[in-house]
Amino acid sequence: MLGGASSAPIDARTNEIATFAVEQLKHGKANFPIKGNLQLAKVVSAKRQVVSGTNHILVVEAADDAGPKTLEVTVWEKLSCNVKENDAAMELTHFKLVGPAAEAGDDQWSKAAQQGVAQLNQRSNSLFPYQLLRVLSATPLNDGSSNTELLVEVKRGDKQEKFALTVKPAADAHFQLVKFHQHAAEGPATS
Repeated sequence: MLGGASSAPIDARTNEIATFAVEQLKHGKANFPIKGNLQLAKVVSAKRQVVSGTNHILVVEAADDAGPKTLEVTVWEKLSCNVKENDAAMELTHFKLVGPAAEAGDDQWSKAAQQGVAQLNQRSNSLFPYQLLRVLSATPLNDGSSNTELLVEVKRGDKQEKFALTVKPAADAHFQLVKFHQHAAEGPATS
């Protein structure tokens, strides 16, 4: 789809682009504070957007001496006809720290994600409920609340999607869904 971001496979090329982005951050080309040697751990998700070239929008896990981190990076791969003689074919155009890489397999976050997806299904008017596949990351929000953003992979029918669920602790070890939105989609969150 021209102009819109669409899911992309996590393949050798995607890993190569993720490595490029981490190297740019590691060598200080993007004013990103790191402690020690930053290394790519894995690519969590990938999207591509066709522009004058291709924007690769990746969520990656990387680690430095301070520990693991989850980053969202955008790398612009220029069209080969637009690359000048001394110009790079790729450019890191955007990055942000999504949060520390949490133990996504932690029972607490798994339970929170299950409860969040159940509440998402209650708010949906679809005949096909979302099924939780896995928790990709859990990031405590630094907004003075006890809210946590969970990046989850869900399935509805035969379509897989990623959602960012903001949950907060409730009574009796339960979690309440505060808001949600499709991951990497433009537009406001739905409450």
